[in-house]
Amino acid sequence: MRSETLSLRLRRAAEMVSEGGRFADIGTDHGYLPIYLVNSGRSPGGIAADVNEGPLEKAREHIKENHLENRIDTVLSDGLSRVDTRGLNSLIIAGMGGQLMIRILGEGSAFKRGLQEMILLPQSDADMVRRFIYENGFHIDAEDMVFEDGKYYVLIKAVPGREEIPSETELLYGPCLIRGRNDTLRQYLERERLIHEEILSRLERGASDKAFERRSEVMDKLEIIKKLLG
Repeated sequence: MRSETLSLRLRRAAEMVSEGGRFADIGTDHGYLPIYLVNSGRSPGGIAADVNEGPLEKAREHIKENHLENRIDTVLSDGLSRVDTRGLNSLIIAGMGGQLMIRILGEGSAFKRGLQEMILLPQSDADMVRRFIYENGFHIDAEDMVFEDGKYYVLIKAVPGREEIPSETELLYGPCLIRGRNDTLRQYLERERLIHEEILSRLERGASDKAFERRSEVMDKLEIIKKLLG
């Protein structure tokens, strides 16, 4: 599996996985990320799991084409319900909304399985995922953000260890992204600034109580964005 076969966000996710450990990829779809992790030498092997038989069968086909049947196991599983994580180092979950991700992590008792890291790519509600991480004895060790196919994607690496829950602003935009002055985050914030300024301009023409309340919310958000942009 060549690196160019992977999307940019999955290549960045692969780079977050610590070398030498075994993994479980939950929601593996066609198995491209597990295949790349093994073929690149980053991991000796692991588990590719999906809730749907169709994508999982495609993953099996791709794994067989790469002669990795003895190194990547496939499991039909709703989240972590049928995944044995003993002996695994990394848990990877990508390609789903943040609230579904939280359900999978919670119902699967992911934080109590002895995993050394979680690589999470929530497609929505990243702030909720970040809070959930801190509330369950993990903390964020690294983050990344990519722009691909017209969308912004957040990548989060969480590791064991209790730390103070970040501020609401950090939960919203990412504590590591903010501290590292991530270039893609800055591009995202510039876009958000323009969007919120346009919304504010429209709301200023409204005189209702609802418009006034919404205007106040947008102004608060805009102030946060401008502060982060410096």
